Amino acid sequence: MALTQVSSKGIKDATLLNEDVNASADIAGSKLADNSISLAKLLHGDSNNNGKFLRANNGADPTFETIDLTALSASNLTSGTIPDARFPSTLPAISGANLTDLNASRLVSGTVPDARFPATLPAVSAANLTNIPAANITGTLPAIDGSNLTGISAGVTVSGNVNNRVITGDGTNLVGESGFTHDPSSQDTQIDGSNNAPVDLIIANTNNSQAAATARLHISAGDNANNGGQIELECNGQYHTLESRSNGTFYIFNNGTEALTLDNSNNMHLSLGSFVIGTSGEGLSFQNTSGSASGSDSSKLNDYEEGSWTPSVTFGGGNTGQSYGTQVGRYIKVGKLVHIQCYVTFTDKGSSTGTARLAGLPFTTRNQSSAYSSAPFAYFHNGNSSSGPGSISSFMAYTEINQTTLNIQREQLNQSTPEMNDAHEYNFAYNTEFMLTMTYVSN
Repeated sequence: MALTQVSSKGIKDATLLNEDVNASADIAGSKLADNSISLAKLLHGDSNNNGKFLRANNGADPTFETIDLTALSASNLTSGTIPDARFPSTLPAISGANLTDLNASRLVSGTVPDARFPATLPAVSAANLTNIPAANITGTLPAIDGSNLTGISAGVTVSGNVNNRVITGDGTNLVGESGFTHDPSSQDTQIDGSNNAPVDLIIANTNNSQAAATARLHISAGDNANNGGQIELECNGQYHTLESRSNGTFYIFNNGTEALTLDNSNNMHLSLGSFVIGTSGEGLSFQNTSGSASGSDSSKLNDYEEGSWTPSVTFGGGNTGQSYGTQVGRYIKVGKLVHIQCYVTFTDKGSSTGTARLAGLPFTTRNQSSAYSSAPFAYFHNGNSSSGPGSISSFMAYTEINQTTLNIQREQLNQSTPEMNDAHEYNFAYNTEFMLTMTYVSN
């Protein structure tokens, strides 16, 4: 009897040979244990299959097939990069015609050579020129037409935009300043103000540490200008002008009239008014004058004046009952030096008695011991020389210390030894007249 079925238990391990298995029989995959088929049991192909890939056929038997890698679509390269070794040492020339739709963001550095551009570039829309760094712009930009300035924020405005006004910023907007104008036709710039406060033009150098940190207002006129550079100061219709001319002379004008000049030799000329020193004790200093005396205690001329004074005569300090026909006195004072002259005529010498003095000096004499000044009477008429010793007399006067009087002296000329003594009332008549010119030093 033939055996048609043998259980697996009846077959010993390694007793079933290949030739015992029908080649056309199907072996269910469930009968094959995991990892039970070795690589040697799989189909290897022959020499005709070299370089081919084993391809799965969606459930059918796999086949050896050739795959062409020469026409790979770039869309299949979804990530990563192709190593340099995959390229030949010399790449073929790339036609610019094939470089289409390149994104500018891919040009991360460097520049595109001019040769890569056609001779005539297509028109570029300004809308596409955004965020261009200033460093990438070379050469000189053409003039900008205001009509092309678009996209300016409507939040920036120019208020008070009137012809010739200077525009300033207030932190947000632009302002045409009504009090700050520049007229291009006349080239005049004007700053006006109406507040109860100064209107200032301030030029300040805030560098407080270096020696050359000056501040300067420079006004320059044309070389052939008649009037040169000027600064004009005006208030209520009265004005003064400071002017520097091409002849090297500096001028000060008072309402258009030349008042003072400083020439190019540094000489000062006063054309109007007087040179007034208003500070007591100050004056013209000659301190650099050479050859000053060793005893000099001042080189300053601090006073000059002219005027009149009223001379009178006292006897023993009194002038009871006196009357005069003439009392004329004039003086000139230069510094502390006083020059006086006088003419006196009595109509009545009065009743006072004692030493005769000429009173009424315009300035007190110097307060210094033994610092006397003296002078003779150039004219003494109708004196009473018969009274007192000697019949022939001459008269002189000297200053008394720190006083406004002169002591009058009488010299007896007919004595064997002439003597000088105080004059008295008896040396004067009711109609005596005299003249005196004298210089003395005041305090």
